[in-house]
Amino acid sequence: MITSVKLGNFLSHKDTELTFDNGVTVFIGDNGAGKSSVIDAMTFALFGKTTRGNNEETIRDGENQAVTQIHFEVNGKTYNAIKKTQGKTSSHQLLDGNSSPITITADKTEEEIKKIIGMDYETLGIASIVPQGELSQIIQSKNGRKLRDLIDKVIGTGKYSAAGEGLSEGIAAFREDLREKYDNTDQDVDKIQREINDADQIISKSKPEKEKLEKVVESFKEKIKKLQEQKEELSVNHEKILHLRDKENDVWKTVKREISSLANDNQENSKIIQRCEESFVVIQEKSKTEDIWNSKNHMKKNIEEKIAEIDQKLHTYEDHKDIAGKIQFSDGECPICHTKDVTVDPEYQMEHINQELKKIESEKTNLRNESSNTQNQIDEIVSKIKEIEYAENTIKNSPIKNNEQLGDWKNNLKLNQNRNNELEKIIESSDLSPKLVEFVPDLGQTFLDIEKLQKEIKDFKHEEYNSVEQKLQDVNSENQEILMQIGTMTEKINSAEASIKKNIPILEEMKLASKYIENLEKIKSSIFSKTSETVTGARNFAVETISRNASQYLEELKTEIKHLELFQEGSSIKIQCHTTNGQRPVTNLSGGEQVCVALAVRLGMSDLMIKSPLKIMVLDEPTASMDLNSETLFTQKLESYAKDRTLIVATHRLPVLNSVDRVIVLAEGRIVLDEPRQEAIKRLTKPQDTQ
Repeated sequence: MITSVKLGNFLSHKDTELTFDNGVTVFIGDNGAGKSSVIDAMTFALFGKTTRGNNEETIRDGENQAVTQIHFEVNGKTYNAIKKTQGKTSSHQLLDGNSSPITITADKTEEEIKKIIGMDYETLGIASIVPQGELSQIIQSKNGRKLRDLIDKVIGTGKYSAAGEGLSEGIAAFREDLREKYDNTDQDVDKIQREINDADQIISKSKPEKEKLEKVVESFKEKIKKLQEQKEELSVNHEKILHLRDKENDVWKTVKREISSLANDNQENSKIIQRCEESFVVIQEKSKTEDIWNSKNHMKKNIEEKIAEIDQKLHTYEDHKDIAGKIQFSDGECPICHTKDVTVDPEYQMEHINQELKKIESEKTNLRNESSNTQNQIDEIVSKIKEIEYAENTIKNSPIKNNEQLGDWKNNLKLNQNRNNELEKIIESSDLSPKLVEFVPDLGQTFLDIEKLQKEIKDFKHEEYNSVEQKLQDVNSENQEILMQIGTMTEKINSAEASIKKNIPILEEMKLASKYIENLEKIKSSIFSKTSETVTGARNFAVETISRNASQYLEELKTEIKHLELFQEGSSIKIQCHTTNGQRPVTNLSGGEQVCVALAVRLGMSDLMIKSPLKIMVLDEPTASMDLNSETLFTQKLESYAKDRTLIVATHRLPVLNSVDRVIVLAEGRIVLDEPRQEAIKRLTKPQDTQ
């Protein structure tokens, strides 16, 4: 049983702790007072879920952390489940009676609690908790889907579906294993059989064709043998012909090499002769060039001396210019031009000096121009001298040292050119003449060999040899083509036989796999589908049992409904009520009667299930929309609903208090009253002091 629950900053509760005993406990309070929050704290501490369906906004406004704790006993052992949330993070742990951790992670904690109490969150909800609004949803659902979904949860069709999905996954995994191992699955039986049949057809067609071709090859062996013998008889002279052709080819190759060598030598010698001729011409000018060079150097030296004298004059006249007009004539002679009897005054003297300066400057300019021209001539002569030196070096490093040797080289060049021309004429004529020996003495022995071979093959019949050789080639070619066809057929036969050898055991394996999977599919459709006989039978049993139990609860409530009947209609489950005035659909009942029916159906569902070891039943606003008479009858039966468990009723209606053991009044998430029924009624019904 649940012994206590604690809420810290959870929803509307800041710090609330409640303890529980067997009997009926009622939570009283207006909407929003925090009644449902206590129920949510229980499921949240156990499984991390609430009846609201939204677990994210469980922290009290203004706080950053929420804590829910629940103490419970199962089979004489005590446990404490603690769920904490902070922002988007949370923790969940389960402690034993000594506060020692059993699990510390959410997944392991929820799994361990499931093992201890024998049910998960959904099962606990059906067995022990009737959320606010569920009763009206059962009645107001026009298509009966809500009621069918609840009953499916009771009988655990989800487990059947999960088992069916697991079986489907197992079949898929089995097929994948087959595919990895055999590259085929049970779905490929027909394909594998076709491959085997196709391979059989290939073998049956190819083997006779292969045998026929092998006979043809066998007949070619004798033909090839005879033709080879004929060819061998003729081959002796034929080899000599080939040898003769090789000799002739050697001659032409040698002649072409000789022509190429002569051409290269002539080209190189022609260059040497040309360089030496040009060098001899240049060297002949050496003496004359040296004389000119000496003359021009002497001329330049004289010019430079004259320029130096003029520079001295210029310097002297510049000095005279400074003292002109300042000196007196003592002897009537001009100190500049040394004339006498001249009327001299300073102005005349300055003019005279300036004229002389201009004259000297003009003379200097002319000399400088002459010096520059002379230097240019000297530079040209120097370049000419360098050419002469290069020419001398060329002759020094050349095999031709003088004009006499130059003439000999020219004569030899002409002879070699004539020789080369004669050889080229012979090449053009294609006449293998012994005359070639005159030009290429090394060919003498080769020509003797050719003459000998020509005599030996004089009577050889080329046409006969060529005919035999052609026939042999044709037969070999045809034989080779047939052999290739035989090889292709052999590969096809071998491939087909290998395919059959490979596919026969695979086919047998796939047939067995197909039968196995077929049986699994039958099991899946007959047991684990929503429409299977197993599920349908379980649903029928549940419907009958719930109808019977619910009718008993309705009888206790003393409504006009004598009993009710749940029945399947398509994919829905609907309710038919039987009254003293005949059958009536739920939709024709009063609001209070509808709630009574829904409550009876819901209690009937709980009775169908194994009772929770937590020994608790929670009804959240069970009497909403009931009339006073039905509500009174319901409250009178609360004690019998409790039996040996804790029954918690959350309501805002005071008539419910008449049959409870304990009353807890909540307001704004706080306990404002927690008393036994009698004391609580006195407190609640006591007139309020008036001002």
